[in-house]
Amino acid sequence: MPTGYTAKLHDGPQEFNDFVLSCSRALGATVHQRDESPELKPKLREPHTSYLEERLNKAATRLREAESWSEEEAQSQAEEQNIKNREYWLGVKERAIARRERYEDMLTQVRAWTPPTDGHVGLKEYMIDQLEESIRFDCHDRGEPIPLTGEEYRAQQIASTERELEYYPKEIEAEIERSNEANKWILDLFASLGIE
Repeated sequence: MPTGYTAKLHDGPQEFNDFVLSCSRALGATVHQRDESPELKPKLREPHTSYLEERLNKAATRLREAESWSEEEAQSQAEEQNIKNREYWLGVKERAIARRERYEDMLTQVRAWTPPTDGHVGLKEYMIDQLEESIRFDCHDRGEPIPLTGEEYRAQQIASTERELEYYPKEIEAEIERSNEANKWILDLFASLGIE
């Protein structure tokens, strides 16, 4: 039975280069082109940096804004964020309480269940373990967020955006390097097949 890569050869003759280029889409630098027509020659890759560049620009803008805040603006921004943080925490807490109730209800049912045979006792123990672990990790309250002053919030925003300003250029460089390596792989493949 032919595969997607041997189907053309299965039905008739196929040029070596066509077979190689078709199979190249299963791995390496051209894997993202695997769903394209096998008749098309693999394409060189363009670095996908627009999202990273956008994030970098937004971080630079946020840094300039945070650095320019007056004490009053910083306090206003902090108060707004404190409200959002508290609302988020309340939602998380509410969902955790409801989740804990569901887990504990099921745990009560599992503990009350009598396994039909000795061979099912391990299943009951496993179910109890799963529920207890989920209660331990999914149902704890991290505590109400501590409101920040304007100066604390401003310092937090500056530190956060400075980290982003260090991170995104490195990621842009890494994406360009990945694209260059992928393109070298493709060009080396083309050269080995005498394709320009």
